[in-house]
Order: sequence, then C-alpha cells, then structure tokens
Amino acid sequence: MTHYPLNNDTCIDISYPTPAPGWIDGVYTPRSSTSSSTASHLVSSNGLTAVHSRIWKETEETGFGIYLYEDTSLLSLALSSGFYNVHVTLVNPDNIELKCYLKANGIVKTDDLTLFPGQERTVTLFTSVLDDSLTLGFLHGNPEDHTEQPKEGTVYVKSIMITQLPEKQPAERPRIFLASDSTVQNYEPKDKPQTGWGQQLPNYVNLEIINRAIGGRSSRSFVVENRLDKIFEDLMPNDYLFVQFAHNDATKERPNRYVAPNEFSEFLMPFIRGCELIGATCVLVTPVARRNYDEHGEFKISFPEYRKIMFDLAEAHNLPILDLGKATTEFLRTQEPEASKEYYMWLPAGIYDHDRYRDGLKDDTHLNEKGADIYASILAQLIRDYDEDDVFDCINIRL
Repeated sequence: MTHYPLNNDTCIDISYPTPAPGWIDGVYTPRSSTSSSTASHLVSSNGLTAVHSRIWKETEETGFGIYLYEDTSLLSLALSSGFYNVHVTLVNPDNIELKCYLKANGIVKTDDLTLFPGQERTVTLFTSVLDDSLTLGFLHGNPEDHTEQPKEGTVYVKSIMITQLPEKQPAERPRIFLASDSTVQNYEPKDKPQTGWGQQLPNYVNLEIINRAIGGRSSRSFVVENRLDKIFEDLMPNDYLFVQFAHNDATKERPNRYVAPNEFSEFLMPFIRGCELIGATCVLVTPVARRNYDEHGEFKISFPEYRKIMFDLAEAHNLPILDLGKATTEFLRTQEPEASKEYYMWLPAGIYDHDRYRDGLKDDTHLNEKGADIYASILAQLIRDYDEDDVFDCINIRL
C-alpha cells in the first residue's frame, strides 16, 4: 500500500472555459477541458488538503445530452495497468454536513457521500487502470443535485493510499458475463412479454449466465456509469465476457450514448484490455437484428459499420466473434415481413395492463419472449459451430 500526497507535483488543474460548440452535422459536441500544472484549487493546512471545485450542469436543447462540468484539481498518477483499491480518508472540519463524490479516471465511484461535522471517513474505491494512468477527483455535492447555476465547495482529504490487487485465481467453473443493452438484459415479470436474449440464454448453455446488460446503454455509457468496472470486480480468469453494443451507440440524437463508428473501437478497447489483464475471454457479439427491411421486403443486417469494426477488432486482437447480427438477419429472411412481427414488441392495444403497452406498441428493436428465445438459441448454435479454435470447448450446448 502506497501513500500518495496531493500537491503541485501530483495534481493538475482542469477547467472548461469555452462554451460547448453544440450540434454540428447532427452530432452534439460538449465543452472541451483545458489543463495546467498549477493545482490552484488545492490548499494544505492542519494535515488536510482542501480541494476546491466549481461545478455546473449543462443540458443541450433536446434534453437528451446532460453534462456536468467540474473546474477543480485532479490527482494524476502514473501506475502500471491493473486493478487497484484506492483508500481515501476524508474529514469534515466544518460545522455543517459535507456532501461529496469521488471519481477515478472520470468515472463516478461514490455519488452520495455525507460527512457530518467533525466526522472522519475512509472510502475504498475499486478501479481499473488500463492505460498506465489514474486520475482521482474529489468533488463537492452530489452529481444529481447540481444545476445550471455554478456551485462552489471544498472537500477535505486527509490521506490517499493505493493498493494494486493481486492476480485472481480461476473460478472453479467458468461463467459467462453479458455486457450490453435492452436487447439482452433480464426483465421483471411486470415487463412481459419484453425479454432480452440474455434472459433466455440459460436455456441453451451449461454455464452460469451473469447478465449485466441494461437498457439504453452504449459502449460509452456502460463504461462511464461504472458498470464495466463492476464486472471487472467479479470477473475471474477463464470466465467469458460477451460484449454486444451498437443499438444505442448509433443513436446520434442521444449525445450521452452516441459513439461515432470511427470511435467505436476506442470504446470497446476497455472491455478487451480488462479481460486480457484478468485472463478472461472477451467475446464480441455483433448486434442482434432489428426488424428492418427494404422496399422489396429484404431484411438488412443492422448497424453494418459497427459490425465491421467488431470484426476488425476481433482479427487485430485474436478474439472470438459471434456474428449474431448476420445469423438473426438470415433467420428473418426466412420470414415474411408481416410474420416477423411475432418476434418483436408489436403488441395490440388492450391486451396488457403495463402502462407502456396499454395502447399497443410497434417496436422493431426490442424482443418478446418468443423472439428472445429463438435468438438465444441462434447464439448457442454459433457457439457450437465455432471452429476457429477451442475457446468454447467447455460450453455444452442444449438445442
């Protein structure tokens, strides 16, 4: 365990002085940060380092892009790639309660810390270091509470200790983790008939499925929301991490999700690099087919640009790839367009009590239970048919 002080030698100032460029060619561009080595937001006294921050929120005009800007000083460290526990001891020397949050490499790790007057508290953060560097932020308030009006405040840090975690031992039996979006996630009974293919996958494989997919996420937002690090906390050598993104990455009108095709490989690399460090197998899964077809009734592979990038990454890093996008599209091609509705969330009005379904639904993306089950069986068939190497030999398929 190593102690890391906050001072001018270890900290950098971050600020956002220039307004956001906004919407350019259908894509929203937020403010860009500037940095300097002055660490002007730090004041040390009585064994504490006071970290000052000025924080405000900006929401672009559609309401789907929300950005929190933090003028502050960050602890910046060169660390070897790996996984770490960061122990931060905070103190509240004031006579009113202090709310704060901590970030590692731009990811909020604790979003609602409260210290009462005079309280000292140590918080431990798990974080991955995938590019030999770590930045830590100590911000006042709660991210959810900040508004367009800038607020200034101070967090008092007593000490920072960092421990690199030892190599993990393999689990007794490999498991399959899923990182993806609403087409894969598990749903509550109240959400029926909506179902993700990951929810049905246990019907076809002999390994435990740990489904961390969640609706509305892209390769960008899944990482930013700390969801990937939470997988890395649990992932063991010889486990599998199946990664399917693109449905939300391709949504330009949702800036917090959008990933341009030429940036997609950059956002998938943390999934790949983390698996390499742990000794797990990262499996790329091309995005499951949407119900989209041309004027001749011919179904087209969804998100072809993103699919190609996944193939390029798989080749460059010698990764297994399961072409679920192509296989599910080929299945749809055996159906007439009208008949294909029975696999997706096309629902008549008045059948379901769920508020979202009461007036009926016409959804060409999300799967019902029948569609999810068929597509899970198709993925299982791809695993069985994979013949590039023996990477899936420990997975028994039931079809």
